Amino acid sequence: MLVAHAAAEPAVVQSKINLRSGPGPAFGIVVVLPPGIRLDVQKCTDDWCRVSFGRQAAYASRALIKLGSEAYAAAPPAEIHRAPAAPKSAATEARVWQWDDGEWRNRHWQKLERHNLSGR
Repeated sequence: MLVAHAAAEPAVVQSKINLRSGPGPAFGIVVVLPPGIRLDVQKCTDDWCRVSFGRQAAYASRALIKLGSEAYAAAPPAEIHRAPAAPKSAATEARVWQWDDGEWRNRHWQKLERHNLSGR
């Protein structure tokens, strides 16, 4: 049974899903999407839906996506909130030495000059 939609219908990926180049597992995988991603459904059969994700059009298993109004009710993926890291002290931080860093440049050249003078 083929159901056509006048406009794209929203859908949400339920679990990790392979979007394929055609309607069936024999077709190649175009992209793998994680749960919670929103798709636009163009049309569906009993088992497969033609969907768009950005500019990419592909086919998704109908069993692995939530269609229509269910898609709006789906909770967004959980965000992980972490406490901010403690600031590092200047003594433990690595310093990046660059040529325009006068301290490094002067020490480097003084060391080189001492080496060259000692060789004479």
